[in-house]
Amino acid sequence: MAFLYISIFMVTIFLYMRFEASILNLKTVNISKSQTGLKLIHMSDIHIGKLKVSRKKIFNKVRLLNPDAVVITGDLLDTEKQTCLSIDFLSNLTKYCRVIMCPGNHDYEAFNGDKNKVYDYFQMIRSTGTELLINESVIIEKNKKQYCITGIDDIRRGKPDILKAYSSGSDSYMNITLAHNPDTVFILAEDKVDYMLCGHFHGGQIWTPFGLEFKILRGDRLCKEGKTRGFHRINGITVYINRGLGNVVVPLRFLSRPEMTLFNFP
Repeated sequence: MAFLYISIFMVTIFLYMRFEASILNLKTVNISKSQTGLKLIHMSDIHIGKLKVSRKKIFNKVRLLNPDAVVITGDLLDTEKQTCLSIDFLSNLTKYCRVIMCPGNHDYEAFNGDKNKVYDYFQMIRSTGTELLINESVIIEKNKKQYCITGIDDIRRGKPDILKAYSSGSDSYMNITLAHNPDTVFILAEDKVDYMLCGHFHGGQIWTPFGLEFKILRGDRLCKEGKTRGFHRINGITVYINRGLGNVVVPLRFLSRPEMTLFNFP
């Protein structure tokens, strides 16, 4: 009888985790009470092969919110076979607004270290109209204000070049940096960045007591310090860590719902 109860409990937990992975949590962050500033939607860690949130629901939310841009902080895919699926996702997303992104470690790892394949994939991303920023900046102008959006290459698989990344946009009203891994904050200069948006940790995709997921499975500094989601002030920089939309390893989540964040900047 005990075995039966344990089995029912385990199946229930599994079904719940599968259900939670499909729930889209839209979070609104009002940096400013004004509605005339920059409006960005932040997405991260799409992991298109194990994305259980409806893509149609994602696109509809973007259409209804009508942001100035969607910014994506890396990890579109996990394997080369998911290339077309990820490109289709971006092609649909760019129908609704400007899309800006930086790469994540999985965007490199998907091609098993083949630099030519990575290059070709990045060119395919750009062909959708997506602005892929690898140590580069672009400007968004709104209401006579210039917002500089800078994308930093992934610190694990890419080659971050901070001098190159911030070689322009220094006179902008606000500087917003995109990076996949939150630990990137430790190589940034405080006077160059107002806000940094990132992902990578999935907010602890499957919650475990005492932060065991981060202590055992990850070597990143911030997650071991307990900084795995939301706002943090680090190295003099305001950092926001997104829980991400997709899933890695298994298409399950527990106490960490998929997140899409709407930012209203001054």
